[in-house]
Amino acid sequence: EAVREMTDANYEVHVMETTGKQEKCVDIQLAVEMVHYAGIDDSFDIGVLLSGDKDYMPALVRTRQVGKRVAIVSMKRGCNRALVDPSSHVKDFEVVWIDDHLDTLMVPKSGAAPGADGAKDDYTGAATMVRIMHDLVRCSPGGRVSSRDAGKYLKMVDVGGGQTMLDQLKNGHGGLRNFFNRHGGVFAMEEHESKPGDDPMNEGVFFITTTSDTEG
Repeated sequence: EAVREMTDANYEVHVMETTGKQEKCVDIQLAVEMVHYAGIDDSFDIGVLLSGDKDYMPALVRTRQVGKRVAIVSMKRGCNRALVDPSSHVKDFEVVWIDDHLDTLMVPKSGAAPGADGAKDDYTGAATMVRIMHDLVRCSPGGRVSSRDAGKYLKMVDVGGGQTMLDQLKNGHGGLRNFFNRHGGVFAMEEHESKPGDDPMNEGVFFITTTSDTEG
């Protein structure tokens, strides 16, 4: 339905289908499209990149070189620092942080999962949670994040209705471990190796990485 609505609004929509571990090449296609249309008169005034991947930097630079302006929309914990650095010369505006607009972007979903009291609260879909966690892991040092830090981050994301994204993940998926197990095609888990004298708070902690076929 979203594709149909965008097509009706005169957007040029490209739909890509992959099977198994086939390389998606979405980033390459987006970069090519941006540079292509940047060279066409009156195609657009401002190109908006919704990503935090620094692989788009060459395309952003080329787009600006032909006179188009560029804006970047991303998540604070999912955006490469090079895209934010003014010396990179890849954007014409301050980065628009999605985190600052979640209350507006997240709306009640029809048939949402009920909360603990049986009432239906605003519910964030699993696909959104996967995307947020994927970006968090990829942009963390070493490409991995501890379950403790992941929980702290999700607890900071207010999704409305007096709930955080961590609350919804626990209610809808039974906790972090179950959530990452269910999405084993995207994430991998590494158990924390306990050592003598280790901090008791580390008990039960595990680390999350992304699987190789989701990189890039």
